[in-house]
Amino acid sequence: LKTWDNYANSVIAYIKAFDAKGQVDRSNIYDSIASKEIINKYIFIHNKGPILDTLANSSIDLNNIKVGIDTVPVHHEHYSNRGVGSLVKNYVEILANTPGVKLIPLSRKNCNENFDIIHFTCPPVINETCNDGIYNEIKFIRDECIKMKNGRVYVMTIYDLIPHIFKDVYNPSKIYYEFFDLLKQMDLIIAISNSTKKDLIKTFNLPSDKIYVIYPPLKDNFKKINNNELITTNPILKKYGITKKYILYTGGADFRKNIDKTIQGYAYAKNILKVDTQLVVVCAGGTTLQNMYCDLIKKSGLSLNDVIFTNFIPDSELNVLYNNAHVTIFVSLYEGFGMPIIESINCKVPVIVSNTSSMLELFDLSSQSLFIADPYSVADIARAINDAFNIDKNKYNMYINKSFEILPLFSNRMIQTELKNAYRYALIKKSR
Repeated sequence: LKTWDNYANSVIAYIKAFDAKGQVDRSNIYDSIASKEIINKYIFIHNKGPILDTLANSSIDLNNIKVGIDTVPVHHEHYSNRGVGSLVKNYVEILANTPGVKLIPLSRKNCNENFDIIHFTCPPVINETCNDGIYNEIKFIRDECIKMKNGRVYVMTIYDLIPHIFKDVYNPSKIYYEFFDLLKQMDLIIAISNSTKKDLIKTFNLPSDKIYVIYPPLKDNFKKINNNELITTNPILKKYGITKKYILYTGGADFRKNIDKTIQGYAYAKNILKVDTQLVVVCAGGTTLQNMYCDLIKKSGLSLNDVIFTNFIPDSELNVLYNNAHVTIFVSLYEGFGMPIIESINCKVPVIVSNTSSMLELFDLSSQSLFIADPYSVADIARAINDAFNIDKNKYNMYINKSFEILPLFSNRMIQTELKNAYRYALIKKSR
């Protein structure tokens, strides 16, 4: 409770600070993509004011610039369907439709062409187990591109520093850290959240104005199903044994996803707080994953019908599970961003999130209209679940509608605007 009180006080201090500084309206820069309130809060959270002022006072613009972007994650099986691969696919799609930008994927054959901007997006190889062709490919492209210093602007997107933050678990090799030697040679670094930006500053002692935050775009795979169509989705619920209101978790099985404490918090809410619900875990692993948690489920006083493991399912079915859920839970220990949060909001389903890393950032951005919990506390996770099921209906709907207001920040239009801002800012810095 003491920790929670301290956190509540920090939120109050944050709101007061925003009220004090939020009088400078720079929302016109984003051309009505979202409401003035949301845009100005977004600018404040990421401290974009000075950078946006620099852009406003410069005549440098994007005029037929040639951008070389590395797309190795899209073609490599280890990354293509993960967050990094999806992000690169979206970058390519958005930049290919951006006026003033000529986009060319980097390859061994074109590294020496006259690019105006080189945009590195490749994830560092964490350890030797993924050190096959991807390492040699990234290293060759990186080394060849860096050799060409002739006026090029260098930009790099960093997804997160999780392998470094949890190095005792991931045991990253020297290969992983090799790629971070590049950071100080970059003209600009794009981070996918303010949390990642703070990690970069703390870990590598980088100046704040060298890092520009651009959120990942939201895909349209997951969206609200209208009420008439929702009735027809019952067979899918039946297919997975869902018979009552349920909590949905979707994501990886990585230790930091906190599935064990999610189950324990759910058990506490069900058995002690008497919240009558099921927990549905959508995650690759299926029976193997269920067997892994079987003892924990039984020790927690639950049956195997209470906690449902679906294994990997197609997006069309996941969209149905999002839409029918009473609440989504994502109490990860740490995230670079956390896409399931935004996907759930787009389906108009509230979310329970952790009070850490980028999840806290989204909590602030949404005007505290997400349920929030300490991911290390089973009792607090149970408290958040209890809140989600016993909240006044009007407040429940207010959470849905208020959080929905932040979604334009994750639109292709917003990401395109921010990539243009980032490129312009990098060009301005280089010209000084």
